Amino acid sequence: MSDSDQDLFITQSSFRPVESDNGSSNDDMCGFSPTRFLNEFDAFQCANSDEFIADGQKSEILNVKAKVVDETLRVGALVSDSDLLKIYDENIPANTMKKMQWSAQLFERWRNERNRRILEGEVETENLSVIEPSLLQMTNDEINFSLARFVQEVKKRDGSNFPGNTLYEIIMGIQKYVSEYARIVKFMNDPIFKDLQRSLDCVMKSRAKSGLGVHKKQAQIITFAEENILWDKMLLGDYTLSRCWTPNCICFGLNFALRGGQEHRNLRHKNSQIQLRVDGAGRKFLEYHEDVSKSNQGGLKSRKLQPKVTRAYENTDMPERCIVRLYERYNQLCPSDRPDGAYYLYPLSKPTTICWYTNRPLGHNALNGTVARMCKQAGIDGYRSNHSLRATAATRLFDANVDEQLICEKTGHRSNAVRSYKRTSDRQQQNISRILQGHVGEPPKKLACIQLTSQSIAKREDAQVSSDSQRRSEV
Repeated sequence: MSDSDQDLFITQSSFRPVESDNGSSNDDMCGFSPTRFLNEFDAFQCANSDEFIADGQKSEILNVKAKVVDETLRVGALVSDSDLLKIYDENIPANTMKKMQWSAQLFERWRNERNRRILEGEVETENLSVIEPSLLQMTNDEINFSLARFVQEVKKRDGSNFPGNTLYEIIMGIQKYVSEYARIVKFMNDPIFKDLQRSLDCVMKSRAKSGLGVHKKQAQIITFAEENILWDKMLLGDYTLSRCWTPNCICFGLNFALRGGQEHRNLRHKNSQIQLRVDGAGRKFLEYHEDVSKSNQGGLKSRKLQPKVTRAYENTDMPERCIVRLYERYNQLCPSDRPDGAYYLYPLSKPTTICWYTNRPLGHNALNGTVARMCKQAGIDGYRSNHSLRATAATRLFDANVDEQLICEKTGHRSNAVRSYKRTSDRQQQNISRILQGHVGEPPKKLACIQLTSQSIAKREDAQVSSDSQRRSEV
């Protein structure tokens, strides 16, 4: 049998231990007993006689002892119970951890206040019971009893009601908290939590009837016209010494349909998810290989999932907006000692002609606020976030009648959840109105591709001349 670990899994499927002389089976699966061997070898060493062992036998014994020593390399640092719990916590996404801890704390605050009112006689105590055990000490029956009342009674800090969907998310946070630190529970499926299910359903219906939380707040897309504004106002582009990373962030988010700031923060310089390649026709493109994401975290549930792989080709029509050129330009201006585990870096306070950035990784918050900050500077109203780029990618493909399967390949969705990212455009809404109103004739023409105006080109050329003059004066 081969010595390699890999061959071990493709040969025999079962092994029978070889019994020793005294009938015990402490040997390994190949009949080798490390303890017995070392004792015998030590006896040989004590004899201290080269004649006692033949040369060939001595060589064989030494080789076997070397294998025993190698076994110690298979065991890394030992893990204690507390270490294991810390590992579990570190692998829970930061937002998930924040939500479940906040939900559990909210429940405990509600429980303490409810008990205080009952014990101090502020309310009629008839048919009201004190909830004594804390959340992790409760039985399933006690959790069912408590949460059925919790969803009816809990309020915001200002005394107003939570929207129905928010209450549902709070309950899911409590479920996650109990499942992580006590036992696995399924509040919405297990019939033992029937009271909770009925109570939550009634509250959500009541809040919906009053119009509370019916409309979800979604990040708005960036239209072609709004994108033109960002370029024309030189908020995008490599015209100034500190903004070269910004168009990379925007172009990556749009062309690779990345999620919020965390997926940008996860990008690496070494062993990067983004590689520059050339196709058979000699055209350059960037290829993005997803390793981990919100829907593919690399664990047991993601074992059979195929990671997203998508391309972004160079823009030869508008080279100033070319994702490939901006990618190459940014990497040229980064320091040689840049960290391996980060792609975006903080700009230098005094950049040079060959280096614009420090070796300090740009933080999650700075990346997460990129789109909102730029739109505010450009005077573009509405709720915009980095998620706007992902929604914009799906909407533009949808508006161009691209097949939904191809849209999912770009966004990485594995269900019809991609439909929530596709926003109906003004042109589509206008066409629907024309049809319903009985209008005939040609519908409004589709928006053409983004075109650079002569005015924007002139602005850009002036900015480039000014930037070049600044560099020469620094040198």
